Amino acid sequence: TGFMVGRKYENAGIAKDGAKMVTAVACSSVPKFTVVIGGSFGAGNYAMCGRAYGARFLWMWP
Repeated sequence: TGFMVGRKYENAGIAKDGAKMVTAVACSSVPKFTVVIGGSFGAGNYAMCGRAYGARFLWMWP
């Protein structure tokens, strides 16, 4: 999904870093293009310019 899971990553601050990424993508003023290869779901999908951001182009490959 894009984010690593586990105690090691949680202690390293993955939630804080993920929040910074969501803020950066949400506040950017450039056109957003998204290419998804394989499955994409959860917080990783949202943070990496998923459908909720209304990307100008969203292409999914199985």
